[in-house]
Amino acid sequence: MPSTLRALLCLGLCLSQRISAPKQTLPKPIIRAKSTYMVPKEKQATLCCQGNYGAVEYQLHFEGSLFAVERPKPPERINEVKFHIPDMNSRKAGRYSCVYRVGELWSEPSDLLELVVTGKLSGSLTGE
Repeated sequence: MPSTLRALLCLGLCLSQRISAPKQTLPKPIIRAKSTYMVPKEKQATLCCQGNYGAVEYQLHFEGSLFAVERPKPPERINEVKFHIPDMNSRKAGRYSCVYRVGELWSEPSDLLELVVTGKLSGSLTGE
């Protein structure tokens, strides 16, 4: 077989393996509300996103769009970040998810977490 043909055959095999290789992703993170998923109107909600040690970036998504970004320091010692959502209202209630990145690899999205805003303020302001 001529060397040019052999080189093209090898190149074709290499490219086909690269194209058909499965996309690598990291395991999905765990998202949770710090106290409760039901947040009184005008109070702060805190969402925690737990990924892997070494993650250099965490993203919080709200209804499918980027909402906030956290970059832990030092990433090799931290596997969870907190996202604070001040002044909860009906526009901030809905479905949240998070992802994280280690190097160039991104995780799968977390499961969805539904945040609900309640109409009452906390106990001392309502007399409860």
